Amino acid sequence: MWFTGDAQEIFDQWRDELEIRLRSTELPPALESHLAKYRSLMPSLALIFQLVEFVDGSGDGGAVGFRAALQAAAWCEYLETHAVRLYLSAENPAMEGARALTDRIRKGDVSDGDSTRSVYRKHWSKLSTPEEVSSACSVLEEFGWLRLEALKTGGRSTTRLRIHPILGGATVISRCAIQRGDKSAERVPNGLLALLSPRILWLSETEPRAQHRRSDYFLVRSS
Repeated sequence: MWFTGDAQEIFDQWRDELEIRLRSTELPPALESHLAKYRSLMPSLALIFQLVEFVDGSGDGGAVGFRAALQAAAWCEYLETHAVRLYLSAENPAMEGARALTDRIRKGDVSDGDSTRSVYRKHWSKLSTPEEVSSACSVLEEFGWLRLEALKTGGRSTTRLRIHPILGGATVISRCAIQRGDKSAERVPNGLLALLSPRILWLSETEPRAQHRRSDYFLVRSS
């Protein structure tokens, strides 16, 4: 397969811009390696788009046309925006700390109610300073996996981690089961937790249920 004349111009311009960026040394190595694969991705996408047009009768067979090439270039630009976010977040120290903290929580090394001070005093990798722990907690708090609770005592204040029950191995039961007082019925399979998490609420014994909005599912801590 080959490009038509105007489609070849689109490809050449797109490829020239890509090569300039790849040789600029401004891209992180991992992202540079990823974008280098777009040299073959763009013409492959263009061929797919041309075949789709040919099958539905809106395009010609033979050469890859102008519209297919333009669509492929646009798709590469769109896919790059997602790649940039993924690769840059992977190199973000705060994100690495968040992953490390999540692993410690799942292993049981960090429990609900632990202070941030108790975490960095253990000198774990990526969690060995107050700044690293604070940054990691901020990332997890932004995604809703924990919340920070500041407590003022007679001395200096303490910041405690209130961990989302899902990370603590909570059981999920339906609101209807709670209303019936049946805490053993209608359990939600663990495999659905990822799908349900945006609709799941925090619950604690100190917070009356009336303060919570209606929801299909509640979280109940495992005994």
